[in-house]
Order: sequence, then C-alpha cells, then structure tokens
Amino acid sequence: MSDMDRKSELHHFKISINLPELAQRYGYIIDKEKTSKKHIAMRNNGSGRKIVCTKNNQGYWKFFSREDNDFNGTVIDFMQKSENLNLGETRKALRQFCPSVASVSASPVVQSPPSPESSFDRRKISNYLKRFSVIESSDYLNKRGIKSEIYNNGIFQGQILSGYNGAVIFPHRDDVGLCGYEVKSFNNETGKNFTTFSKDGLKSVWVSSRQEQINEVVFCESPIECLSYFQLFENQLIAPVFVSAGGNWSRSTDELMVKIIDKYFHLCKECNLTVVAAYNNDAGGDSQALKLKQIFARSQCLNFKPHVPEVRGCDWNDILTETK
Repeated sequence: MSDMDRKSELHHFKISINLPELAQRYGYIIDKEKTSKKHIAMRNNGSGRKIVCTKNNQGYWKFFSREDNDFNGTVIDFMQKSENLNLGETRKALRQFCPSVASVSASPVVQSPPSPESSFDRRKISNYLKRFSVIESSDYLNKRGIKSEIYNNGIFQGQILSGYNGAVIFPHRDDVGLCGYEVKSFNNETGKNFTTFSKDGLKSVWVSSRQEQINEVVFCESPIECLSYFQLFENQLIAPVFVSAGGNWSRSTDELMVKIIDKYFHLCKECNLTVVAAYNNDAGGDSQALKLKQIFARSQCLNFKPHVPEVRGCDWNDILTETK
C-alpha cells in the first residue's frame, strides 16, 4: 500500500466509522442527561472513563475526555489509545468496521448518530437470544471446515446458537451475565464472511461450557478460532475451556479475564492450570498475546504457553482449511 493509499484509508476511517457506535462496542453507554443535539456524552462503567463525541465541520466524529487531556481525537485515536496499538495494528482493527476497505470480514457501519435511547439493555439482549435454539447443524460452520461433531461437543454446549438465515450466534457474558452477542454469517453477494455485534449489547467475552475438570484455558481471537483449534488439537488437549474476546478488547475486559483465569485456577483440582495464548500469527495476534501475558501476570496461575500457527499471517481456521 502506497503512502497515498494509507492516507486515503485513514481518511475513509474518519468519515465512515461512527465513533459513538464503536464506543458502545467497547463498553461505553450514552449518558442521556448530558447528551444534547450537538454532542453525545458517554461513560464506561467498567473503567469509569467519560468521553464526549461530536461531529466536526468536515463531517466526521471526534471525541475528548474532560478528565484526561491526552484521551481525545478521531476514531483512529480512540481505537489506538483504547487498545494500546501501533498505527498498523489500528488500521487492521478498524478495517472490520469499514466494509469498503476490509480484507476478510466486516461489520456494518452506522452512518447516523445513535439515538440517546439506544444504549445497553441486558434484559433486551437476554430476551432476544431466547428466540434462538442451540446449534445442531450449520452450513456456515461447515463451510469454515468445522465438523458438526466439534460444535456439538459438550464443551461448547449451549454457547453457540443458530441464528436467522444460517447465521451463527456467540453470546458474550460479563460478571453479571449475558451482555451481548457476536453474529457470524456468509455474505453471498460479496462472497465473504461477515461479522456483526449486537447494537444494544456490550462486547465482553465468549466462553465455552464449564466442565467438571479444567486443566487448560485457551484464549483465541474469535470463537471460530476456538472451534478450529479444538478440531486441530482435540486429542492433545487436556480438559480445556475456550475464551474469546472477539478480537481486540477494551481495558475494562482485562479485569474479567483475570477473574476467569483465577476461577479456573481454583477449579483445577490437584493440577497445574495452563493458560494458552492461541492467537493469530500476525501483528494483531502478537499484540493480543502480549496483553494476555500481562493479564496472566496479575493472576494466580503459574503456567503460560504461547501457541500460534506456524505460518505468518495465518489464523487457526486458515490452518484447518488450508486456505493460506
């Protein structure tokens, strides 16, 4: 990509991605009392951070924090500072929210500002998910090379739902319970895999079903990678549980991940629990593995094991399907 193309892509991010909508995916909710027609006030109950979002005269969103003078800028700055990414990693993270520049998968871009009434609603999320049954068969997962006996395995029981038009739903949970859901499907028009997240939900973590005995906690970038990893190494794994934060995660999710590790550390009776960083072999995966290692250091667990695909640029589903 040339310097001109890079500048064009950054500009496209600024004008195409709705910053308040993105912030909601990272745990921010709209503060209705402080929101006006000209700006949207938001707060993150996990981190306590507050921001104000407004559109400038060039037509794209900017944000600032009254409590932190260094936390301000465009959607690029928001992603970079929230995730502690370099510019290259930030580009990759933002492409999933910008279909016209996405290379693999994309989430829909909401061009209009979210209504103050559009905010996190746990009951709404729970009631919506009750419409769907636990998955039994899936053309989408079959196309991704994942066998039915894998996603029907007891280790994933109840954590994968069958959505509309062949979509697959992965519920997210926080300390309290259901808080959102990730939807994966195939776009027949573009021929690409498609990822979205619940509009009124909070992005947290997807966790496979708890078993009586846990010896390994395997962290992957997405639930698809978790399923792929299990299919590839099922015979080598010892009582695993899988965790995915759906790609990059916010700082407010760090504490939850520490709690997850410590919970299984105490449930690991007479064994040495191992935390496995099974992220993609690329810049994004490198960043996530480093973040997980820092989180692991704050837990009571003693064993940390990086495990990435041998081929640079590949994820576990690539290895499973031999697509790269």
